[in-house]
Amino acid sequence: GTTLGIWDGGEVLDTHQEFNNTGDSRVTQADSPTAVSWHATHVAGTMGAVTNNGTGVSGMTWSGDILPVRAVGSHFQMAQGFRYACGLLSSPDPVNPTPVGVLNYSAGGSHSTTKEQGVKDCNEAGVIMVCAAGNGYCASVIYPAAYSTTYDKVIAVAATDYNYGANPQRAPYSNCGPEINVAAPGGNTGTDSDGDGNVDGVLSTSWNYGSGTPGYSFWQGTSMASPHVAGLVALMLEQGANPDSVRSILQSTAVDLGAPGFDNEFGHGLVDAKAALGAGSKIAVIATTTTVDSVDKALTELGRVFIKFN
Repeated sequence: GTTLGIWDGGEVLDTHQEFNNTGDSRVTQADSPTAVSWHATHVAGTMGAVTNNGTGVSGMTWSGDILPVRAVGSHFQMAQGFRYACGLLSSPDPVNPTPVGVLNYSAGGSHSTTKEQGVKDCNEAGVIMVCAAGNGYCASVIYPAAYSTTYDKVIAVAATDYNYGANPQRAPYSNCGPEINVAAPGGNTGTDSDGDGNVDGVLSTSWNYGSGTPGYSFWQGTSMASPHVAGLVALMLEQGANPDSVRSILQSTAVDLGAPGFDNEFGHGLVDAKAALGAGSKIAVIATTTTVDSVDKALTELGRVFIKFN
């Protein structure tokens, strides 16, 4: 399966039942162990918690390893971390034996040419980087999400709330800007719109400090929105979608929210997993069967999905 990278503050709790249901953990820790990050663990649950195990939550995808990469240090170290995740380093640097197909970045900060070069290298290697837009209450999109206007495999993700009984709204903390590609559920722990007694956050894997056992918790943030998209991207790659087409598929199949068409709050809209996967499967078939005479028929079948035929 496609390896899912998590660029975060430390390791994922690989003993959690959602990652280690059969005694064989899906989490492949990096060579240099670090402290467990509860943020990374929550993100990992949204991406890849075990499905159909009768407990907890279900992740977006159920196959492939999960590779945490620690996001600390200088911009050079961050760029090297990108390259490590993408399988671009060679000895004497640490070598990643399981390069990622998609890298989730639920963090961010300022621009630097050094950090951008790491993003560029992964982009050229065909790795899709899914990035949180940031939680600055409609402030400017943070980096590396803001590189989406430069690199076609960077996907900047805004967050929506639950807003039970009506269309989702932009989560109040979610950043805005022309760099936004799509939106995904990020939650809002300040409300309980359906009155079920639980806040409207994203429920995912965590640690129960009171009992000292693995558990679950409701969090909010574009950090919680981004892994929904990263997990969906992994599913698309699993069924044969071309990495060059993934972002355009997500955008063209998204559910429009806010102002008609593209806008700076939701980008092209809320990701639609069923529609994106349906479009991806058709693209995989067409890639092997299309002739010049069938291009018009293929485009009609694909509807709004844009395909570039070389």
